Amino acid sequence: MLINQRVLFNDNGTEYDHSVVLCDYLDGDVTIPYVNGKDYVYIASDLPFNNKYLAVETANDQSASLTVEIWYNDEWIEAVDVIDQTAVSGVPLAQSGRISWKTNREKGWTCEQDSEDVTGVGAVGIYDRYWIRLSWSSDLKNTTALSYLGYKMCDDNELYTFYPELRDSQLQGAFEDGKTDWIDQEIAASEGIITELGARNIIYSPAQLMNIDLFKMVCVHKTAHLIFSGMGRSHESEAAKAKMRYEQAINVKNFQTDLNQSGNLESAERIVKTSFMRR
Repeated sequence: MLINQRVLFNDNGTEYDHSVVLCDYLDGDVTIPYVNGKDYVYIASDLPFNNKYLAVETANDQSASLTVEIWYNDEWIEAVDVIDQTAVSGVPLAQSGRISWKTNREKGWTCEQDSEDVTGVGAVGIYDRYWIRLSWSSDLKNTTALSYLGYKMCDDNELYTFYPELRDSQLQGAFEDGKTDWIDQEIAASEGIITELGARNIIYSPAQLMNIDLFKMVCVHKTAHLIFSGMGRSHESEAAKAKMRYEQAINVKNFQTDLNQSGNLESAERIVKTSFMRR
């Protein structure tokens, strides 16, 4: 569970704090009955950020387009280069996926001392956070629900490319009754990677990870290690191989992190080398 963020839903003036549930994939889900022009989803973080993964529990079926706005100099500024991977044929939140964006070059981010000074946010006492808000161009299905908002660095298709045996339905059922995917393990692996990067002083916030795709193979091998380790002694050799591949994959020269906390990946940050030594 990542606790560096807060998630609020303003439902026509009534504010709901969904931070606890949406920061923990295993803690249920929340309904987002979004109405255009009246509602917003607010996300606060300890540093500027450029992406979030949304796990959709109940899909939306209404066409709309996503707008991401960044709180800067006492006003909401529209982000640029918004990519919505939850959308299917013009329908947002139709599936789980990542949303990403970039900061307008002429603007930036403001770290607001108190949430009460952020226009549209009713909560007080959320200190020293950077804020974005999400909105859509039309009403969404009123039963649309999310179960997680955070980070997921790989998916089942990428996992099966390297570990095709994990596609087997009987193996999934043996791991957990009724299991049909490895989303739980992929999120756990992603959060484990973030924890390790923090422990190695590469980052002190997941918000600094500007290029999540860089960690795709790291996540694949970390996920496989979690799965095989959970299957007991009969899969010890597979677990050991996955662990070795994970350690090799994470030992890269450049993590492309947001060192200057601008919310964008600058040219210099793309080439700077990061020391990551294992003992």
